[in-house]
Amino acid sequence: MDGPYKVEFRKDFNGDGKAEVFLISWKKIKDYAVNRSGKRSTEKYVWYQANVRIVSTAGKVCHDDIFSMKEVDFRMMAAIIERENMSARFYFDHFFDIPDYESTLNGIESRRISTEELDMEYVGKLIKRKKVHITPEAVAAELTTNDHAVVFYRRDWREDLGIIVYSKLLDHFVFLISPYAH
Repeated sequence: MDGPYKVEFRKDFNGDGKAEVFLISWKKIKDYAVNRSGKRSTEKYVWYQANVRIVSTAGKVCHDDIFSMKEVDFRMMAAIIERENMSARFYFDHFFDIPDYESTLNGIESRRISTEELDMEYVGKLIKRKKVHITPEAVAAELTTNDHAVVFYRRDWREDLGIIVYSKLLDHFVFLISPYAH
């Protein structure tokens, strides 16, 4: 196992003038893979297990996403941005600012959310889990009014794009529907 490593970025997502902590931790793992039926592979594979977590200035976790990226998928992404020899450490250390690459690989943008981007079923489940007394429609109205800081990052493979936006009503980030999901 290589790591774990941690990289920290700061940005004010909730508009209180204080920057939340955007923490990425990851480790490289070489082990046997296990499929959904529980059968173990005959050979070992390499993958990166990553955790993207955003913590408020009060220490509250506002977003927590754990995913794994196969070595082969990581290499494909590196080749697409013409950095075939890029290490995972370099990638995560420069998560939002890969030098000499003008792209939308990972980033933060300010924009208005469209209703088509919202998964209302997901928003409803998040409301139930957080036990707050609001409706999915109220969250939709909040997020489709004015511009918001939208974070996007590559997850398991290049087309698996995690897109999140902070909801003040929920005091939590909400996943948006990826354009690759269609």
